[in-house]
Amino acid sequence: MNSRRATFFFRWFHGKSFFLAAGVSLALAVFLLPEIIQAQPSFIIPLLSFSLQNTPSAGLVLGPDNELYGVADNSGSITNPGNIFKLNRDGTGYRIIHQFTNNPDGAHPDSPLLLCNDGLFYGTTPHGGSNNVGTIFRISLNGSLYQVLHQFNTNANETGEPESLCQGVDGVLYGTAFIGGANGAGSIFKINPDGTGYQVLYNCTNTPAGVFQAGDGLLYSATGAGGALGYGTVFRLDTNGGSYQVLHTFTNTPDGSDPVQVIQAGNNLLYGVTYGGGISGLGTVFQLNPDGSDYQILHNFTNSPDGALPIAGLAKAWGGTLYGTTYYGGSVGAGNQAQGIIYRIDPSGAYSVVSSSSTNHQSSFLLLAAPSSDNSGVLYGITAYSAFAPVTIFSLVVTPGLTITPVNNQAVVVWPAWAMNYVLQTTTNLASGAWTTMTNAEQVVGIRLPDTGAPTNSYFRLVWPQ
Repeated sequence: MNSRRATFFFRWFHGKSFFLAAGVSLALAVFLLPEIIQAQPSFIIPLLSFSLQNTPSAGLVLGPDNELYGVADNSGSITNPGNIFKLNRDGTGYRIIHQFTNNPDGAHPDSPLLLCNDGLFYGTTPHGGSNNVGTIFRISLNGSLYQVLHQFNTNANETGEPESLCQGVDGVLYGTAFIGGANGAGSIFKINPDGTGYQVLYNCTNTPAGVFQAGDGLLYSATGAGGALGYGTVFRLDTNGGSYQVLHTFTNTPDGSDPVQVIQAGNNLLYGVTYGGGISGLGTVFQLNPDGSDYQILHNFTNSPDGALPIAGLAKAWGGTLYGTTYYGGSVGAGNQAQGIIYRIDPSGAYSVVSSSSTNHQSSFLLLAAPSSDNSGVLYGITAYSAFAPVTIFSLVVTPGLTITPVNNQAVVVWPAWAMNYVLQTTTNLASGAWTTMTNAEQVVGIRLPDTGAPTNSYFRLVWPQ
C-alpha cells in the first residue's frame, strides 16, 4: 500500500456518558467521554494511470492471490482489441496476462471478470469471436490457461454482445446478452463452466442489465427502457426461465428512469440506481423488497454537492453500507467542470459524499469495484477518461470509526470488525510524532476491544499498515 495512511486521532478525558455497542454489553453507568481531536476522512490514492490505449473498461476484481484483475479495451482497434491484466494492490507489478486477437477469442471486453468456485476467472467480450458478436471465456490467474467457452451468434435461438456473468448456487453461469434473440433485444442465458449446456432462458423485449441470483434462488435484473412508460423495469425469473415477473415499472418522476443495476444487500432488500429521472432528473438511489413491494427512493441526486448521473452501480461494503459513483456533479473540478463524486449510503438512506474530483484531481468517477474480500477497508475503482485527466486506477481507503471508553482507569478502544487489518497506535504527545503500536487487541463479535492500559491524556489512532 502507499506510504500515506488513513488515520483517526482520539483523546480521552473525564466526563459522563452512556455507551452501547452492538454485540457488547457493558455494566457501566459513568465513565470517560471521548473527545475527537482530529479525524481524517476517507481518501483516494491514485495507483496507476493509463493513456488512451488499453484503458481499463470495467471494475476490478480481487483474486485469491490478493492481486487485482481487470479488463482493458483499445476501442476501435482490430489488431489490438483489448486485454486482461493484473497488478498488485499498491499499483505496482502491472502486467498483461492475455491479449485479445478478435477472432476467435473476442474483442473489446467491457464487463468485470467473475471469480468462480473452481479458482478460474470467467468473462465475456461483446465483440469479436467467430461471428463478431462476442464470446464467453475463462482464464487462469497467470493467464497460462485461456479457453473460449462459447461463440455467440444472433439467430432466433441465440443472442449476442454478452454482458457480465454470475455463478449460481448450482455452479452454473448466468448472464445477459445485449442484442439478438426472438425479440431482437437480447436475453437471459445460462451455460456450464466447461462451456456445455448453453441455453437461452428468456428472450427480452428490452435490453437487460447484468443479472444476479438472490438469496431466494431467483435471478434478478433490470432494463434501462421498457415498461408501461418506457423508463425501465426491475424484474425476476427462475433459473429455468419461468416465473418471469416485473417487480417495478419506472415512471421517471419521482421514482427515476433508466435503472443501471440491482443488487441485494445483507438485509435481503434490493438496491439500485437510476441514471436519470427523480425530482431533479439527475438520477436516484432506490430500494424495494424482492417481491417488488415497498419501493422507496433513498436519495435524489441534485448535481451539487451530491453528484449527478450515477452511471455505475452500487458496491456492497462493511456493515451494510453501500458505495457508488456519479459521472458528473459534485464540487467544481478541473476546468470549472464538476466531474463526479464517490458517495456512500446506508440502508436507512443516510447519504454522504466521500470524495469529489476537485479535491483528488480525478475526473468523472465511473466504475467502483466491490470491496476487497479480506475486509481491509479499501475499495478500488477506475476513473473515466476526460479532457482533464487520464484514466486512473485508484484505491479508496475508508477510515473506520473509533470510540474510547475507560474501564477501571484503562482505555478500551472500540472500532468495527471490518477494520481488523488496521493497526491501533497510541502516544501521549502529538507533537513528538512518536507512536507506539498496540499489540494486545482482542477480537469479539462485531468489534475489537484492546485493553490498552494507556494512561490518561493518551491519544489513539487507527492506521492502514504500509
